[in-house]
Amino acid sequence: MGISTLIFSGPRGLQITASESKRIDIWWRGRKNGDLMALIVYLLTENREWENAEVRVLRVVENEAGKEPARAALQNLINFARIDATAEILVSNEPFQNIIPDHSEDALCTFIGFEVPDREDERAWYNNYSKIISEMPSVILVNSQEKERLPT
Repeated sequence: MGISTLIFSGPRGLQITASESKRIDIWWRGRKNGDLMALIVYLLTENREWENAEVRVLRVVENEAGKEPARAALQNLINFARIDATAEILVSNEPFQNIIPDHSEDALCTFIGFEVPDREDERAWYNNYSKIISEMPSVILVNSQEKERLPT
């Protein structure tokens, strides 16, 4: 249909109590979904209940050599998107679905981009994302169909 899709999974929506520590994690895997995730997080943190939330933008790279270029690119995105966030780069060769719960299980809300799977890959896609979602408080899966992108 050519429209962006958000899929929310969580036991209680995005309701929070005043005493809760608020952290939002954005898992950056590329510009396609990342721009929309950054926009949504910006809008969410404009809400009074979320305005003091800590925001982390996380990215996985395969080796130490990619760590600093990735951090610089994320910092540029953070600056342009006008979100108060910290860039965090992880070096790992583990499958993505194993990394996310280890680093975001205590985040109040986690944004993860996704691609719509082909029909023959739907079950594997569901199994991968179900593993991630089952170990997290609240997850918003994002698939962007936007043509416009944040400048690099």
